[in-house]
Amino acid sequence: VSTFAFMGNIAYDFVNAYAITPYIFGGAGLAMVSVNSVGSGANRGWDDSDWVFALQGGLGVALDLDERLTFDLSYRYFETQEPELSDANGAPFNYENAMHLILFGARYKF
Repeated sequence: VSTFAFMGNIAYDFVNAYAITPYIFGGAGLAMVSVNSVGSGANRGWDDSDWVFALQGGLGVALDLDERLTFDLSYRYFETQEPELSDANGAPFNYENAMHLILFGARYKF
């Protein structure tokens, strides 16, 4: 199972006098949810995809190491509408697509 998303986001930084800046964010967009070779035994071969509406939201902290380098730690919840998927025989099945993500990153300002 895989998800490929195009998201637009809005974020708010809680600016303060410290090197650590907390922030929150949210966004919406489109996601392609794909299932490939899902099933068991004789029922293997569910291979379908669907474009659906997606939402995400989260929070995090950014740590400024100097004027150019920032480390980032965040939590993100990502969810899509239920895609309309069907098995190899064309019978529809339900699939809920949601994720909890912990992300660590670095930013370098040019």
